[in-house]
Amino acid sequence: MDTYSIGSKVVHPAHGAGTIVAIQEKSLGDLRRTYYVIDTLSTGVTAGTRQLMVPVSRAIPSGLRRAGQASRLRNALRQCIPPKEGDIDKDYRTRQVAMRELLNSGSFTQVVDAVLTLYVLHMKRPLGVVDRQLFDHGKGILASELAVATNTEMEDALREVEDSLAAIYEEAIEESSEKE
Repeated sequence: MDTYSIGSKVVHPAHGAGTIVAIQEKSLGDLRRTYYVIDTLSTGVTAGTRQLMVPVSRAIPSGLRRAGQASRLRNALRQCIPPKEGDIDKDYRTRQVAMRELLNSGSFTQVVDAVLTLYVLHMKRPLGVVDRQLFDHGKGILASELAVATNTEMEDALREVEDSLAAIYEEAIEESSEKE
């Protein structure tokens, strides 16, 4: 079982990355549990840090993992291949279920795949409300892990993610026009 200590940089699949700031015991009746207290980074309306408590006994089943190394994260971000528009499911319900699964997988590369797919759609037409929420949530997850891994501000990490998405998309457009 992977155990963490105060100061460990971790990623929760649903809440993004953060740092363990405390390990606390809490009692509820006769039940006594130990919790990791994690300051997670977030963007948007809740920009800043939020505290998340994860029971130590549920850390692994919940998908909590160590944050990746900055070089590996940047490499995964750069090497992702955008899907062709025809490969993206046109049925929004099916697509959104698939995007949620990727975003909640806990895998940095799968989150990149989901965000890049939504980015391709975003470049073709305005995203609907749910697609926009998924897109923003995914960018936030990527940026939070990058920020934790590089010890940078969330805004800087988010800018790096957005710049990488734009570069990947532009490169794919150039390659497809060269083939024609």
